[in-house]
Amino acid sequence: MPDWMGNAASRWQTAGSVPGTSLGTTVTGSATVNVKGVYTELSAATAQPADVLMLHIGSGSTVSTDYLFDLAIGAAGSEVPILMDLQLSGSSSATTAIPALSVTLPLSIPAGSRVSARLQGSVASATLRMVAYLLQGTFASPQTLGICTTWGATPATSRGTAMPTGQVGNADSAKQEFVASTPYPISALMLAFGNQGNGVRTSGNMLVDVFVGAVGSEVAIINDLMVIINGTNDLALPLLAGPFPVDIPAGSRISVGYRAASGTAATQAHDVAVYGFS
Repeated sequence: MPDWMGNAASRWQTAGSVPGTSLGTTVTGSATVNVKGVYTELSAATAQPADVLMLHIGSGSTVSTDYLFDLAIGAAGSEVPILMDLQLSGSSSATTAIPALSVTLPLSIPAGSRVSARLQGSVASATLRMVAYLLQGTFASPQTLGICTTWGATPATSRGTAMPTGQVGNADSAKQEFVASTPYPISALMLAFGNQGNGVRTSGNMLVDVFVGAVGSEVAIINDLMVIINGTNDLALPLLAGPFPVDIPAGSRISVGYRAASGTAATQAHDVAVYGFS
């Protein structure tokens, strides 16, 4: 018997694809900069419960735009976000504002749920396209989690939290605190990397660490996560990293640091948001 078993058709549901155009659903931000738009429906009622949620996102409308994105369940007017302020940065390249990305999240959704999305952007009426895939009984049998908590998102700018700069090349940065005390135990952690509106960076690379512990007593729980600085499209890549399995008790302080090959502040500049799954 093989160890791997593919999903039967009944275990996969697509929400948000548009067969008539071979695209995903367009989600549009508010006409007011850095303000969430209305929710756009992806599915009126899910046909099955989902153990895992996969998102495919891309095709932003405007170059060099920052986005914060929410995914919610619930009736129109009564939506409850299950993923809040997912940070995405648009490329400075006119070819593709958001490079196509895929992220798999350990979030459960009950059968019969209405699924919708909304966003805000650093430009008026920012748009992106997306499709959500709801998976039930996947071959990996992941732990199903129900809460995603966001730290470091900055709604006033549609960005994350600016990371410290100014250290010499290949030296550790100062550690940036993202939460002083986690409200729940955390079983998985995801990071989003933004370009901090930086259009003058040169290509380079970074190694990122995530720490738990009090100031001066931090212990790295994620070591040397490789991030590539792309001087052509001015992005820190990957845009999203994780989720990574972790075991962080409630009441923990989480901080992030990095080292960059470049000692130039303009190349080091980036922002980060952290997402904890419980």
